[in-house]
Amino acid sequence: MRAEGFESPLIDYQDDATIATGLQEVLEATGGTLDALFNNGAFACPGAVEDVPTDALRAIFEANFFGWHDLSRRVIPVMRAQGHGRIVQNSSVLGLVTLPWRGAYVSTKFALEGLTDTLRIEMRGTGIEVILIEPGPVTSRIRENAIPHFERWIDWQNSARSDQYAALKHRLYDDSGKKDAFELPAVSVTKKLIHAVGITAAPCALLRDHAHLHHGHVAPVAAIACSGLGPVQELGPRPASRFPIRFSCHTV
Repeated sequence: MRAEGFESPLIDYQDDATIATGLQEVLEATGGTLDALFNNGAFACPGAVEDVPTDALRAIFEANFFGWHDLSRRVIPVMRAQGHGRIVQNSSVLGLVTLPWRGAYVSTKFALEGLTDTLRIEMRGTGIEVILIEPGPVTSRIRENAIPHFERWIDWQNSARSDQYAALKHRLYDDSGKKDAFELPAVSVTKKLIHAVGITAAPCALLRDHAHLHHGHVAPVAAIACSGLGPVQELGPRPASRFPIRFSCHTV
């Protein structure tokens, strides 16, 4: 990654200390400026809502939601002081619609959509743009990485739905590499991110997410992108519309 021009300080959404130290490392490297933040790391905990313990919801919200909020709050003063910036949230089509067995993950994305839409309205006039990307099925290790959470939290043998879990487990543990319908490669999200951030030159500091978008490693991390791109006018035109800025990997 370093050979490609990337730096990777550790930021784990489930660890407040790494959020603080990782951001500080980036700001020290850029002279205290930051043009864009890409929040992305997340995991899934498959299971019927009635079988998901409340502690499982607390754990997934820490990684998929609270950590994002923490990092975003730390970044906003930096962007406000410099008069511009972009916060890009990698949500999901499951932040708009729902599917069975995905209640824990879906609830984090619905919460993210609501918080992000509110933040976007509140940031009007500050020069800080807030953008949602809402991918459909994307090639990653998110299903594989969901297995330890499923095994930790879901007591499927004693569930009233134990027979139905047989089909879920077959899909969860399937390592055939068979793609889902409409599944796209991770680069399809990367293209939308580049469009959202407005990258026209190599960033001088970028922390890529290895938890979900690119390689799907277990630890949830964030991507802090692009210091040195210039004010928001150079990143791209600011939409005059009052409507949310969203990018779908399938329809845009």
